[in-house]
Amino acid sequence: MAEERIVLVAEIVGDADMQGYQISALAGVLSRVLERRERLLWDSEFSGDGMTVVLAPDQVRRTPLVPELLRDLEAELHDHAVVGRLRLRVALHRGAGVSDGWGWQGTPVILTRRLVDSAVLRTALREAHRSPLAAVVSDSLFRSAHFGREHPLVDRFRPVYIPTKERTEKAWISVTGYEEPPGIALWTAPRPDGGAGNIPPGRPR
Repeated sequence: MAEERIVLVAEIVGDADMQGYQISALAGVLSRVLERRERLLWDSEFSGDGMTVVLAPDQVRRTPLVPELLRDLEAELHDHAVVGRLRLRVALHRGAGVSDGWGWQGTPVILTRRLVDSAVLRTALREAHRSPLAAVVSDSLFRSAHFGREHPLVDRFRPVYIPTKERTEKAWISVTGYEEPPGIALWTAPRPDGGAGNIPPGRPR
């Protein structure tokens, strides 16, 4: 039986002329964040305009790993702004069977990449001009022990419904520096046709 993994995909938003520098900066930021976590195994690869990271969390002692990673990532991006602004879209999901022997593949990786490329995440960061980070977490990961329903960061996330090729995925979105993520109203409820409805955003239930 394949062990569960957490998949993190980070995509850079910014000037194409700065991509080489920003990719190098992103690798450094993610390495520093991940190396702070004890007993966490991880591997990464460059993908598109960013990086894909596969995490092997402690299966015995489950802790709120995801919000702690996001909190440290926010701090790193704040520090990085002193020397040059780095803006990211980040998606996280969990699942098993993420490797086919030729790299990180499988349904969990594919879905995470679709989440990071979703219209709602792109819109939220585009409208959040002063924010360095917009993050989306799949519903299954958000409700797991890897997030932790009692963690203070939970209150910053709002539910959204993201259409994919197969179905509409419920997920949770947060934008650093904003109590309410901007621009998400079109995705805050599912439509009967499987898309997303135009209902004003509200607090998660």
